[in-house]
Amino acid sequence: MATRQSTSKARATRHRAPQGGKRRPAAAAKTANLASVPSLEPPSPLAALEDVIEDERLRLMKAHSILSCATIAMEEGHLDERGPYYPAIIDLARDLIDETLRRLDSVKLRVFLQPLRDAQRR
Repeated sequence: MATRQSTSKARATRHRAPQGGKRRPAAAAKTANLASVPSLEPPSPLAALEDVIEDERLRLMKAHSILSCATIAMEEGHLDERGPYYPAIIDLARDLIDETLRRLDSVKLRVFLQPLRDAQRR
């Protein structure tokens, strides 16, 4: 069982300043946190479009990974009763791809593209 002295020594190191440096004053820490707060201004149309595209790229990468794993497992003959149910795995990848197709539809992207087209005409 731990004694009072052994646990107090373990806790004493928990709140020490990092080696070679001092703790930041509370005011400096608050200032640093305020600098990382996102602006309340809406993102530019280009930035918003880039975010949408990046989100969809990530969704497609997930689908690609799922399909790659299923392909490898099926090629190596890991088809047994204990293994995954491959139609469900492939359905999941299909759902990810369908969602990306839906979100990248030109009608949905028009909200982002129209301001860019307007700016280009100026």
